[in-house]
Parts: sequence; C-alpha cells; structure tokens
Amino acid sequence: MGQAQATQRAAFARQLLAVGTFAVRRMDQVCVERELWCVDQWEAIAAEVGAELGISRGRASSQMSHGQARRARP
Repeated sequence: MGQAQATQRAAFARQLLAVGTFAVRRMDQVCVERELWCVDQWEAIAAEVGAELGISRGRASSQMSHGQARRARP
C-alpha cells in the first residue's frame, strides 16, 4: 500500500507540474480578442484545464496555483 501511495503522489506531483506549465504558457499567449472577454484569462484557462481533467473550475484553478508554485521551486 505504501508503494502504491508513493506512486500515486508522484503521479499527482507530475500532473501539478504539467498543469502549472500549461497555465504559464497559456497566460503568455495573450491575444487581443481575450481582452474583450467578460472573464479573465486565469478563469478561462482554469475552465480549459477543468474540462480536460474532468474536475471543477475551482479545483483546476487551485491546481494551477500549486503547479505554478511547484515550477518556481528549485
């Protein structure tokens, strides 16, 4: 059980890193059209991540924050 849990945690850490990397890349792709949207870019990306992972927008936003923090760690 311990090994399975360690494997699951490592997989989730990789997912957080991937979500954080995706969020940073999408934030860098600011386009003129999005400036007219009624939602901000972070929320649009969270909706995209949530749809891809099958999770809520709020949970996706949280994973994006944690993923970005994980990217910033040495």
